[in-house]
Order: sequence, then structure tokens, then C-alpha cells
Amino acid sequence: MSNKYGYGSKSIFDIGNGDKTLIVIGRVVSISDEFDGGRIKARVEGVDDTNSDSELPYSFPLIPKHLGIMPKVGESVLIFKSSLENDKENRLWVGPIISQPHKLNNDPHFFSSTATKDGGVIEPEQAPSTLPNAKGIYPDKKYISIQGRNNNDIIFKDNELLIRNGKHLVDDNLTFNKESISYIKIKNNVLIDTEEEILGGATTIVSDKINLISHSGNRNFNITNQDDLITDEELLRIIENASPLVYGDKLNELLELVKEFINNHTHAYPGLPPVKTKLEEDILNYNLNDLISNNIRIN
Repeated sequence: MSNKYGYGSKSIFDIGNGDKTLIVIGRVVSISDEFDGGRIKARVEGVDDTNSDSELPYSFPLIPKHLGIMPKVGESVLIFKSSLENDKENRLWVGPIISQPHKLNNDPHFFSSTATKDGGVIEPEQAPSTLPNAKGIYPDKKYISIQGRNNNDIIFKDNELLIRNGKHLVDDNLTFNKESISYIKIKNNVLIDTEEEILGGATTIVSDKINLISHSGNRNFNITNQDDLITDEELLRIIENASPLVYGDKLNELLELVKEFINNHTHAYPGLPPVKTKLEEDILNYNLNDLISNNIRIN
């Protein structure tokens, strides 16, 4: 990857000066805040050179606390200074600075975070939208979206809400996950009846395993863990012990056979067993495992 800085000198685009502008880039050194106020400490080159990390002033978040976004130590943020006369008071921060969508999990300061800026250290990588294997991973620019750090997002499309997790391969964030992506797709004003041409809403849940768990089901599970709500261990217990859901059409098929048998069975003579028929054989040989789904479970 090419370097915008030649032979150790500054970039020809780097004309900023930390002590002569109100908006600067800082490198995050701490996100600890004893009051949970979202304050961070970020080092600004040319301003904080003589200060240790502990001596750096706090920066207050510009992002409302309704949105839970915090930078990681080592990432870049924009620092807004209150005045040029005092660099240490009332700093504000917004960020982290993420150069490209596949850098959401971590985009280090003084390396790739500023790649798309004129004064960045390195050139940006190829745009994910131009890579065939990455198609569908990152939201289209025409939609509003909320993206998580690692492999999940919420996309607001036209008459559609999409909640996804596992959108790319675990070890490759530029290859779409076609095997085990999990998502909830909520659509409105879509065709739901071809005969009557009815438009309506449709919600589809896709995953390897789907669990529908209530607080007061026949089988109780710990679904209120204060850290994870459902731990991985409890999730496995749910998958292994919750009741499999019944396929309605398969159950109806078996019940129709039973109804027909009851309605049509005969006895050769009073007191003798019913006459053996193919219908009875079909019922006795019906595979009851075909009635249940091991991938959708309830309690």
C-alpha cells in the first residue's frame, strides 16, 4: 500500500497545525470515565506533546447518549476546541474516524483511519462496493443504516426494515456470508396473496436455529442474564431442550388420514378387529418425526 508521506517528510497535503485550528484530530488514549459520562482522553499532536496521558484533559461527547458509540483506544476522533486561547478546556469529541466500511471494527490512528483524507498517511484500499464477493455486505448509500462494529447492522429501506447479523464470513469481512447469515426482514405494502392480489405486511426470520421463548413457558430458561440476557451456555440448553415446533401442514395430513380411517373402518363380524386396509398401514407407518422442526423451538 502506497504511503502519502515520502522519505519520512510530511504529506504535501498536511497543512493543518494543532495549535491554530479549532477542529483537530486526536488519538484516543483512554475511554475510562468514573461517571460514565462518555468522556475520553485524546492526544492532539502539536498541542499535547509535553503532557503525559494522565495529564490530558477530558473531551466531552458530541454524540447524544441515546446512541451508544465509543471509540477504541488507538483510534482517531475529531476534537473540537472551545477556543484558540485555551487548548485544555471544554474539549468535545466525535468519532471514531472510520476511513472505509470494512474498517468498522478497528481503524488505527496515524495509519488507515485518515486514508480517505488528503492528509492521510496511506492510500485507501479498493472500495468494497466494487468487489463482487463483497456485494450485499455493506448498506447501499441510498438507504439509512446503523452499522455495528463487527458483522451486524440495521438497514431502513423503502417499506422495509432489515436487521442482520453474520453478514460476512467470520474471517473475511469482504466476502458475503451465504451459509449462515441471520436476519429479520420486515416488509410492508408487498404482495401477500396472488389470487386476491392483496398487499400487506410480511415478517421473515432467517437463521440456523430459531427459538421463540416466553418468560412463563412450560420449560423455563434463564433469559435475563444481566450481561448477555442469554449466555452461550443457556442458548445451547434452549436448542437442546426446548420443544420442537410442529409443522401444521404435516399434522393436518396425519389427522386427515385418521379421520378417514375412523369414518371408513369396518369389521368382518361383530367383536372382531377392524379389517386391515392400506389406510391403516399408512397411519401406522407414518413417520412422526416428519411432524416436527428441530430448527424452530418453543418453551
